[in-house]
Amino acid sequence: MRPWLKPTGRRYSAATIGRCAREGLGLMLEIRILGPLEAWADGLELRLGTPKQQAVLGVLALNHGQAVPVDDLVDELWPHQPPASAVANVRTYAGNLRRLLGPASNGPGPLVRLRAGYRLDVTAEQLDLLHLTRRRAAAEAAFAAGDLADAAEHLERAYALRRGPVLAGLTHGTRTAARCQAVDDDQAAVVERLAEVRLMLGQPAPATALLKQHLRRHPLRERGYVLLMRAQSDAGDAAEALATFEAARATLAEE
Repeated sequence: MRPWLKPTGRRYSAATIGRCAREGLGLMLEIRILGPLEAWADGLELRLGTPKQQAVLGVLALNHGQAVPVDDLVDELWPHQPPASAVANVRTYAGNLRRLLGPASNGPGPLVRLRAGYRLDVTAEQLDLLHLTRRRAAAEAAFAAGDLADAAEHLERAYALRRGPVLAGLTHGTRTAARCQAVDDDQAAVVERLAEVRLMLGQPAPATALLKQHLRRHPLRERGYVLLMRAQSDAGDAAEALATFEAARATLAEE
């Protein structure tokens, strides 16, 4: 089951993951961070534990493929006054996650323990953030080649990955918050690119609907207003385009 399909609602426990590992049964892992944090194994949701434990997985997923020192994890989980047990707690959370995510049937699991930290090794099929990056790259390649229909398809699939703000519901340290905002900005750029492609394909109506929803979420995106005015103008609605201009000027002036 891919992360953009409808889940079953059932869940795997750590004990079930461990049994599968002992029996050599590989589980298809999927981690979703483009919204509230979720992890799935063969279409069943994993119980990820406490908010702090979830935050560890969130930080590792945002920094996929990179070593994250334990000290950095401590800083992200307790930005102000970490408890004396902070390092031990982080290692406990990571150990729990390693058991939960489990080893693959043909090798080590995705959460790798290093000398001074941890690393999450995943593919684009296992992490929605990576899938987003791959779809954006494919869309830009198609756009550059003049294949607008293919670009639109890739952008639609990238857009469908969004379920809300990145790692919604979790408390972040400074660096993680900045990284989450950067990914949210990337998702906003996907919407605007998709709207632009729709307009180039002569489809102002879906572009208008998309951009109105987009600007409700991101009222300070100047490019979103420009594209919306263009879509309304292309649809022959000059009055609406003018109203959008006035709304944009008022909203952006407040900032």
